[in-house]
Formats: sequence, structure tokens, C-alpha cells
Amino acid sequence: MNKAQFIWLLNSQLTPLREEERRELMADYEAHFAFGLQNGKTEEEIVNELGDPVELAKEIVGDRYEVPNLNRQTYQPYSSNRPNAGKGRSAIKVTALVFLNLLAVPIGLAAWCVWFSLALAGGALILAPLLFAVDTALTQAFDASKMYASILLTGLGILLALGAAKLFRIFKKTSAAYIRWNADVSKGRA
Repeated sequence: MNKAQFIWLLNSQLTPLREEERRELMADYEAHFAFGLQNGKTEEEIVNELGDPVELAKEIVGDRYEVPNLNRQTYQPYSSNRPNAGKGRSAIKVTALVFLNLLAVPIGLAAWCVWFSLALAGGALILAPLLFAVDTALTQAFDASKMYASILLTGLGILLALGAAKLFRIFKKTSAAYIRWNADVSKGRA
């Protein structure tokens, strides 16, 4: 944990205190960090000396108030009190996402086209006995080799159809995850 994370977490846990009292305490901790840094300590060393900010807040607040239970993972260094904090970084992410999509979307579409071709081929091969029956009815000549070939093609079609079904599930899951990830990045959540 660095200084910014420590200060943010401690400050968020001290919300039950009066604003003036909280400002004084935070100024004391800022001074403690400044003094430690001047003496050659790292931010992590200073944080280790001070201890857990949640435990510190519980000691400071005491029994007077209920300390809010904030998850340590909610710290976001770019969402400070400044109204446009982190906007530049978000614009860079969205721009990078656009260029990534220029490469990824055509590859994804090509993969879906391959799946469609496999599914269509599998369906066509499954219909081979039907085509054999039509051929036999039209020519009124039974050919055993054509019948065995149609049975073989049907088996191949079933295998292709099963493979296409498996690919469909994989492509569907991957595409949905990629679309969700795109939405998260463009909204600044990733």
C-alpha cells in the first residue's frame, strides 16, 4: 500500500468525525509521511510503521460511531475530488480500444464465417441420403456404392455438425466476453 492509498482509506473510514477534526488528523498523517520521506524512508515503510488504516480509524473513532466497512479494493487513485480526474487516461484507453478492435473484429468475423461454413457443410452432408434417394428415384437405378458414399457423408456431416455446435458455444462465450470487456473499458470500469 502506498501513501495515496493509505490516506484515502483512512480518510474514508473517518467520515463519522467532524470535518474539522478529520482535516486535522489527515494533516498530521500527511506531515508524518513528509517527515518519513525526508528521512529516506519509502512510502511502504511508513505505511508499515503506521499500521492498518482501518484499525487506526477504529481506534480514533472509538465507540462513538460505527465505522463504514469499505472494501480496500475500492481505492481508485484517479477519481479524487477533482471533477475531471482520470479523463485523459480514459480517452487513451478508448483510443487504444478502437485500434485493437480494428484488428480483433475482422478476425472475429472471419472465425464466425468459418463456423458458418462448417455448420452449412455439416448440414449439407447430413442430407446426403435424401439426395441419394432423389437420385435413385429420378434415374430409377440403384447404385450400392452411392448409397454407401451417402452413409459415409452423413457420418462426416454429423461429426462436422457436432464440431460446429462446440465451436458455436466457444465463439458465443468468447464474443460475449469480448463485448463486455469493450463496454467496461469504454465506460472506464476496466
